[in-house]
Amino acid sequence: MRHDLFGKPKPAPQRDIDPKLRRMQADATLHWWKKNLKWVILMGPVLTTITCVGGMIWGLYSVKNSSIYLAGLELVTSDVQVQQVLGQPVEAAFLAQGSEDGLEGIAVFNVKGPLGTAAVKFSATRENDASTTWTPTELRVYPQTEFTTDEITIFGSPPEPPAPSESLDGNSGMNPPD
Repeated sequence: MRHDLFGKPKPAPQRDIDPKLRRMQADATLHWWKKNLKWVILMGPVLTTITCVGGMIWGLYSVKNSSIYLAGLELVTSDVQVQQVLGQPVEAAFLAQGSEDGLEGIAVFNVKGPLGTAAVKFSATRENDASTTWTPTELRVYPQTEFTTDEITIFGSPPEPPAPSESLDGNSGMNPPD
């Protein structure tokens, strides 16, 4: 027989848990799953859906309250060209995306008026991270109305028209080769 430090006899170590005890533990675990499986199956998707919807609402709320979005929206709603194309009043639509990366930011959002809707791309810079005043570098409005789909450039250079492409044989593609 083995003894501990104080000379008391030490019992022999158990090699394996009692099979009867192991079966009781397994039965208790199985019983819990049998009892609660319907709640796990029902509540898993419900909690996942609530989490996803809550995350989307929080994300949309945080973008719509960002300084870059509010600056772009103010410029678009007060622009005379946009008011002529979309009608008055020009209001924010539902969806918005945006990001602020240090001193630069971009916001892409939709606006609507009585005559149609438009997508807006607003890029701007600011002097420091604490500033909420944005200096526009680009502001383009892409209206979708029955009257026009021409792009309105408020800030930034207007896009260049695409150059005519020529094929490799020097033929512009207008006349078939002889």
